[in-house]
Parts: sequence; structure tokens; C-alpha cells
Amino acid sequence: RLVGSEMCIRDRADRLRQRNARREAVGQADQALERCHGRALLILGAPGSGKTVTLLELCQPMLQGAEADPSRPVPVVLNLSTWAQQQVSLAEWIVDRMWSEYGLNRQVTPAWLAADHLILLLDGLDEVAPDAGDACVQAINAFRENHGAGMAVCSRSADYAELSERLALSRAVEIRPLE
Repeated sequence: RLVGSEMCIRDRADRLRQRNARREAVGQADQALERCHGRALLILGAPGSGKTVTLLELCQPMLQGAEADPSRPVPVVLNLSTWAQQQVSLAEWIVDRMWSEYGLNRQVTPAWLAADHLILLLDGLDEVAPDAGDACVQAINAFRENHGAGMAVCSRSADYAELSERLALSRAVEIRPLE
């Protein structure tokens, strides 16, 4: 009976360590996003390391801030996997995604983009069709040249390394799997 209790305690301790490590990783990513000019961040990691969870956890305080102060930009999570289907400018793609995923009027999104009122949290660069990955990076970089909106982009480390183009983002973090 004592062995079972000891295993339960170890299991709970492991879960607590993992939760604390996740909080620390999110805190570091949040600080990197806040510190960098234009709030641009690349989040890399292995499959299952928690890139998407980190992105969603970054979104939470930004969303709370936007709710408390309407002048603050609104975070929006979009998955880049659909970009390759049309391969249009990132701004056009965002307008389309905001309409299809969030029901936001197609006239509102361009105005919000022009005013840098959105923080773009783009997940799944590694999910873009392999033959369109470099073009997607170019589209993101072209968008960044004309917009100062905050941005975070997630990708698997190995897939990002295979691209010939690089994102022009000011910071990068790599999420390491919990051991």
C-alpha cells in the first residue's frame, strides 16, 4: 500500500514540475515578446514540446489586457496551414481567416491591420505545404515591412531549419520537451 502512495506522490510531483516548467517557458516567451521592437517572436520546438500551448498561454494575458483597455491590440490565433491553399498576401489571408474563423466583417479587419490593432499569433508554419513554406515566410516578412503589429510564429525546429528563407522577427525561443 505504501508503494502505491509513493508512486502517486511521485506522479503528482512530476506533474507539478511540468506545470512549473511550462509557466516558466511561457513567462520567458512573454517577456521576449514584450521586450522586442514590434513585439515579434519566433517560437520553435520539437513535436509535442508545447509550442501551441505556449502560444495560447501567451494569448491569455494579452486578451485580458485588450478587454480591460480597448486601446490595446487584440491577440488573434490563426493557423498558417491554410495559407498555402491561396498563397495571397498575408493581409488578404488574415482578412479571409478572420471572416471564416471569427465571423469578423471583411471591412473591419483591414482597418484593424492598418491601425496595428491586432497581435497575430500564427501557429503551424511547419504545417504549410512543403513547397509553399518559403513563400509563406516571404509573405510574413512582406507583411512585417508594412505593419508594426505584434506577432508570434510557431514552427517545429527541424522544419524551420529546412526552409531557405528566414523570418525577419526580432527574437526566437526554443521550447524544449519536458524530461
